[in-house]
Amino acid sequence: MHKQTGIVELLRQLIKTHEEETSVTYGELVKSIGVQAYGLIIILFALPSALPISVVPGFSFIFGLPIVFIALHIIAAKPSLWLPTALANRTVETNQLKKVINKTLPYLSSIEHLLKPRWSFFTSPTMERLHGIVLLGLSFLLLLPIPFSNFIFATLIILFGLGISENDGVVLVLAYIGSFIYALFLTSLTRELFRLFAT
Repeated sequence: MHKQTGIVELLRQLIKTHEEETSVTYGELVKSIGVQAYGLIIILFALPSALPISVVPGFSFIFGLPIVFIALHIIAAKPSLWLPTALANRTVETNQLKKVINKTLPYLSSIEHLLKPRWSFFTSPTMERLHGIVLLGLSFLLLLPIPFSNFIFATLIILFGLGISENDGVVLVLAYIGSFIYALFLTSLTRELFRLFAT
């Protein structure tokens, strides 16, 4: 069986492919990534929100919106990724893309050797739709201006992306556990805020 290219190598190839260009469209990024599009594109668009640069107003919305459409594709079990024309034609500066990728490559390199196909139940078609539903919820939360939460939402999305890209059920379970814990925290926080303003 042919082994799929690792995430780190794919990101390096992505930089090399577009290094001579001043900017690249979202559509070109999707096309460049190819068969591992879902998992890697999820990671790619979530990475900026996991960095300190995401504190810039609107930054998470710009990079989070494509994740909404990716999640919808996963739920619908679409074999290939399609973005609306307006979104596919949106551009990102190549230097900005390189900066984001280069900042995260050392971290991804340190964990990539731990990733491998396992716990296949969590990578089954039925579970993939569930992944899509949770990703959709996380991506909507990423779009909202919730203070100091972008890093957490983006990290959980990246975990799902890693699990999907590498067919790693263990990573997907960790993503679910993290999502559940943070959902409990947000629910508790919301209740306390309602109680505070109601008194």
